[in-house]
Amino acid sequence: MPAGLPLPIGVIARSLQDRFASRLSGGYAIQGNVAGQQSYTGLFNNATDGSFLRVYQVEAGVSANTFVIFEYVSGNPGTLYTGASPYGAIDPTVGKTPGQTIIFTSPVCLGTHIGGVEANAGQRTSYAPGWPIGIVPPGYSFVMQTVNQNIVLETGIVWLPVPGPLTVRL
Repeated sequence: MPAGLPLPIGVIARSLQDRFASRLSGGYAIQGNVAGQQSYTGLFNNATDGSFLRVYQVEAGVSANTFVIFEYVSGNPGTLYTGASPYGAIDPTVGKTPGQTIIFTSPVCLGTHIGGVEANAGQRTSYAPGWPIGIVPPGYSFVMQTVNQNIVLETGIVWLPVPGPLTVRL
């Protein structure tokens, strides 16, 4: 905008991440390698209030070069990752937000593929395109799977719990 012109008057659009920033949550999980099995880590939506979880960033570290696939799975196919304290929002006054990190292994693919990233051994891969990577309804899981078997998978996930009625139209 050229100097001297007045700023526009009206509504300023705000992203969901900005509007609900106090509820932005994150967590991580590590699944060790198991012979003959693909490693999975993920996020289960355990919301009881109808909130959807919008996944905005994932980070993956692997023990060998592979491709990390993003998938949806109905239900909770894994076990709660207990390697760290429970996760919550970046604002401590908000309290516990929905979402729990899970880990498991499987010899076969369990879900519906929705994307993925390349991951190289010894290097962390971060993927944050600026829009939701996944929108997880209550009772579903967003999981990351190694294409190759017998690989350690370490992941970080950043998600935003959005109240159910707002999720339909936004």
